[in-house]
Amino acid sequence: MERLNTIFRALAAVVAVALTATVCTLWAIYLTHGQSGGRNRPTPTIIIWTPTPVPTVATATPTPTPTEEPLPAAPAGIAIGRYVRVAGTGGYGLNLRAGPGEDYMRMDIALEGEEFLVVDGPVAAGEFVWWKIRDRENSEREWWAAGNFLEPIENP
Repeated sequence: MERLNTIFRALAAVVAVALTATVCTLWAIYLTHGQSGGRNRPTPTIIIWTPTPVPTVATATPTPTPTEEPLPAAPAGIAIGRYVRVAGTGGYGLNLRAGPGEDYMRMDIALEGEEFLVVDGPVAAGEFVWWKIRDRENSEREWWAAGNFLEPIENP
């Protein structure tokens, strides 16, 4: 009986060692997975999402429909180095775009009455003449706007 007990203990020890070795091997494979030099695997990139301010006004540039009045023409007096004010949007605001034209991505919305410095333009694209304008208080806010919704003002 004692001999059977010894064999049982030896067998249990062998099984325990085998299980431990298997777990350690699998853990090592898991930890080194994708780190071998021969494989071309992408390196993970950390992406930090930050919220983008969302305007509280409608996001579309006013576009006429056949039943609406025609858009106002861009006023005379807009020029590089002069100041302009957003006007005539009906409270919707004015889309500020990455480039001169409606095909460019909308980057921001200028609210009715906001004032800007004209830094580039004019560029005719589509139905509008576009001007690059810069926010007087935030020089990083510099985008293109349709001149039809800008009115020249005196140096504020």
